[in-house]
Amino acid sequence: LEFTKFDTKEEQKRFNIEKMFSREGLLVEILLYDGIDLKGRGAYLMGLCPFHKETTAYFCVYKDNWFHCYGCQAHGNFIDYLMKAKGLEFKRALAEANKFL
Repeated sequence: LEFTKFDTKEEQKRFNIEKMFSREGLLVEILLYDGIDLKGRGAYLMGLCPFHKETTAYFCVYKDNWFHCYGCQAHGNFIDYLMKAKGLEFKRALAEANKFL
């Protein structure tokens, strides 16, 4: 994650970056809000990947806000998910994630 994309320190603070990354389960909340069904599998959750068509759940979501699809190899954190799934640019994805705090 590149913090150099912020114009000022105040702008970085406004997005609550530290709070977002320390919030366990933020990605899970975003995915559930987007209608992605997740099932518990021990320390992680599994579901159908939102980035490609599949019938077997290969989309793995970790409680520390990271995901990986073993089908299409998509991976990242909640910001990456928002950028890819919704076509948002970096700052807009942060603003979207901020709504879940």
